[in-house]
Amino acid sequence: MAAITPTSVTKVASLGNLKLSCAKFSTCSVSDTWTSGIKGVFAQWASLDTVTTQASAGINVVLTTASTGVFTFKPGEDAHAMQLFILSGE
Repeated sequence: MAAITPTSVTKVASLGNLKLSCAKFSTCSVSDTWTSGIKGVFAQWASLDTVTTQASAGINVVLTTASTGVFTFKPGEDAHAMQLFILSGE
C-alpha cells in the first residue's frame, strides 16, 4: 500500500449543485490510496487507461474516509495508469 498523487485533477463539469472532477494517475496498484481533500462525495468510479494482460482486469475504488476524501484503489492488475471520476457537492 502506498499513497499516490495524481498527475492532474480537473473539475470537468457542474451538474446543478454537484461537481464532476477527474483525477489522472500515471500508475496505480492494489491498496494504493489518495487523500483528495474532496468532501461531500456522492459517487466515484474509475477506469484504467492502459491495456491489461488479464482478460477480466478492471478497477474498483472505495471511499474509505469520507471526512478527508481518502480513496483506496483495487485494480485487477498492478502498475497501470487510471482516471478517477468523483461526483461531489464540493
